[in-house]
Amino acid sequence: MAKTYAQAIAEIRSLSGGLLAEGCPAVALVGVSLGAYLAGLTGCGDARLASIVMIMPAARMGLLLSQAARSAGGAFKRRYCGGERRARNWTGLR
Repeated sequence: MAKTYAQAIAEIRSLSGGLLAEGCPAVALVGVSLGAYLAGLTGCGDARLASIVMIMPAARMGLLLSQAARSAGGAFKRRYCGGERRARNWTGLR
């Protein structure tokens, strides 16, 4: 998951940087749910953004992932949490 988030943030920063380089006077991000979470993460490290609008962000990402893991079972833990042993260390994934 961390690699996926890092890639998404890199792409958002690249796009906003490109818009500013082309002469846009300001760039703002608007995101809903996971997009809001990613917009917030991007804004934490990019002072070039004029504003960020976070609509219903996933405020407790660990809880969100643990609920997904419970409903999907072991396949989710192996794919997104780095395996069963590592997943057990996450709060709520027991």
